[in-house]
Formats: sequence, structure tokens, C-alpha cells
Amino acid sequence: FCGLADEDEARGAVARLILAAAEPYRFGAVRAQITTSVGVTLFPTDGADEPDVLLRQADQAMYEAKRDGKNRMHFFDSAGERRLREHRTKYDRLVQALAQGEFRLFYQPKVDLHSGHVDGVEALLRWQHPQRGLLQPGDFLEIIEASALTLPVGEWILHEALQQLEK
Repeated sequence: FCGLADEDEARGAVARLILAAAEPYRFGAVRAQITTSVGVTLFPTDGADEPDVLLRQADQAMYEAKRDGKNRMHFFDSAGERRLREHRTKYDRLVQALAQGEFRLFYQPKVDLHSGHVDGVEALLRWQHPQRGLLQPGDFLEIIEASALTLPVGEWILHEALQQLEK
């Protein structure tokens, strides 16, 4: 749609399009009805001016509309796209960190508060980032836990702890 003043006007135009497409029609004796899923990106507010980028954004929005159900519209979320790209970059960097041996294990004693004796230790994962220094789990653990990295990092932790125990 061209010449629309704002997102609300675009939303209204798309809603009218969905309603019009949902009207039943006939092919001879057969009554038919279609459903539509509409993905919308707004130029220039979604930060793209290349036609292929705008089409990709609209396509992503359309798949979100399809996930929401029949006769739905979804507007491209440029902030969400940016967060997704940042998350992917962090994930890729964590894969690299594991491959390059940048993780470290530290140990914290577990003390019985009644007796004061050390009952064991807890292994604590840290990331020795080459530029940012030693990173705490809050800087990276959420990404590991929500991804396919959980198992390989867990295996690394077990292997490293057992290796250190042998020394």
C-alpha cells in the first residue's frame, strides 16, 4: 500500500484486505472461502530501503502471521530482528569460545553451616574472553542454556573437572 499516513492506517487497510479475501465465493455448485496471512513492513521506518530487504522483512512478518493463525496480519519488528541478530552473534561467539578453550572452571567450597566442615565444592563456569577479560555467567549462560550448546558445554565441564581432579 502506498500513501498511507502511519501504521494505524496501514493496519486498517490490511484488515479490510483480509476481510475482503475471507468473503465466500462460488465455483459452480462449490462454495469456497480462503484465509490470508499478511506480513507487513513499513518503508522507511523499518530501516531498509533495498527492495530485497523489504521483501525479506515482509516475508518474515508473514510467517509470524501464519504462526498466529488464520486471517492474521503481522508487522515486521525491526527491534526484534536486531535482538535476534545480536543473539545469533553471541551464540556464534560462544561456539568459538568453546572450540578455542576460553572457558574456565573455578571452585567454590560447599560448607555445612552446622558443623563448619567443607562438604564438597561447586564448579563455577567462567569465560576468559580475549578482549573483555573474565566474564561472569550472567554475561553468557542464558544463551548457552537456551541453545544446543547446553550439552557440549556440560560435557566440557565434566571433562575439565575430571581432568583437574586427576592432577
